[in-house]
Amino acid sequence: MSKFHINKHGVPAPCKAQKGNCPYGGDEQHFDTIEKAQEYADKENAEKYGILSHSGGRSAENVEGFNAGLEERLFSKHVSDRIFAARRGYGAEILAKDENKNVRLTLAEKGFVPDTLAQDKDPEVRERVLLTNGDKLSEASIEALSNDEKWYIRRAVAKRGQHLDKLSDDERAEVRGEVALQGHALDKMMIHHG
Repeated sequence: MSKFHINKHGVPAPCKAQKGNCPYGGDEQHFDTIEKAQEYADKENAEKYGILSHSGGRSAENVEGFNAGLEERLFSKHVSDRIFAARRGYGAEILAKDENKNVRLTLAEKGFVPDTLAQDKDPEVRERVLLTNGDKLSEASIEALSNDEKWYIRRAVAKRGQHLDKLSDDERAEVRGEVALQGHALDKMMIHHG
């Protein structure tokens, strides 16, 4: 029965050498099946070149809709590659933590992982997800945004017609004005400014 080894190109190949004379190593580098040889090659390449280590063990077996090309872009050092993946929502839960704001803004605009992005450290990302995909946000996220430190995000919540009672008492006139534009609490507003 022929054994398989990993050739000089790093891929499995049938071993034609006589036992003990293979230039690619002894028994520990020879396998009964091509699949076992491939597993060994993947492991070796990952250790040697870090090919798989950055992906956190993501593979076709454990990632629904796995796509090798998009996977490469997901972990690329180039922002444009990660934005390409973000536009498709590929690896959205990973890209939601991307250090580049434009990657997260792309996810927000496309409506991927909205509740995660509603808590983003950057107010521009929080605002974008609210304005473009507010309908996909949970009530808990909308409530958190109605308490946002940025007044224009609170105003955007009011513009959606949500949390108007609370926002009618907002410290910022712009937010209270949006509540009034929604036709809410006008009698209360008259007292404030009457």
